Amino acid sequence: MKTFKLNVGGDPIIFEAPDASGFLESWGSVNRNWSPDADKWRRAAAQLACDFSGKPMRFDTDSNLAADMMDAGMLEEVKNAQG
Repeated sequence: MKTFKLNVGGDPIIFEAPDASGFLESWGSVNRNWSPDADKWRRAAAQLACDFSGKPMRFDTDSNLAADMMDAGMLEEVKNAQG
């Protein structure tokens, strides 16, 4: 598992996931716009990220949204301090 940090205002959300697209589950656990429908939640998350960053966000796949959020500096992999 890798460790990531999600910066979407307020305190950062630190989470572990196999890849960056795991941010959707982590963000959904603390966001009032979360939907059990994965497509609706991905679209809502992309809209929120776009509003927050001012940059376009693709929402066709989890990995594209994660890549756009990483490019916008809202999502990053945290390197292990031990090594």
